[in-house]
Amino acid sequence: MLKKTCLLLLSLTLFSCDSNVVYDSFSNDFKDNRWVSEDYREFDFIIEKEGNYEVQLHFGHIDKYQIPKVDVQIEITTPDGTVKTIPKVLEMQSETIKSDCMGDICDLFVPIVSDNMIQGKHKIVVKNTSKYPYLPDVLGIGVKVTKK
Repeated sequence: MLKKTCLLLLSLTLFSCDSNVVYDSFSNDFKDNRWVSEDYREFDFIIEKEGNYEVQLHFGHIDKYQIPKVDVQIEITTPDGTVKTIPKVLEMQSETIKSDCMGDICDLFVPIVSDNMIQGKHKIVVKNTSKYPYLPDVLGIGVKVTKK
């Protein structure tokens, strides 16, 4: 019985890891689950080998989100100093990209860019650019980078 349990745990560990993920960070320190409009989150990561990567924005929120469209601005700074600014609207009731919910906790993953990325240190800044003084029911903001 112990062998079967150990084998099961080992299998789950091996199959749950995604070796293509090179960076995955989630900032969840929002006071009262409110993302105020002046606030931004910064994510720094290193690309070891030049190649094609997909960058996703991770928006954690409470189920049945009150605001239908969330405006954010993403700034990507590459190792050579180039800054790319991407305005993004998170459509909370979208039919194509839906939040994955477990109970009342939801995660929305939205593609930001899928492109060739050069080796070195990259920086992504995510800013709340909504017209509201704060966004309610926000559990966190994150960035996930995956090798394609």
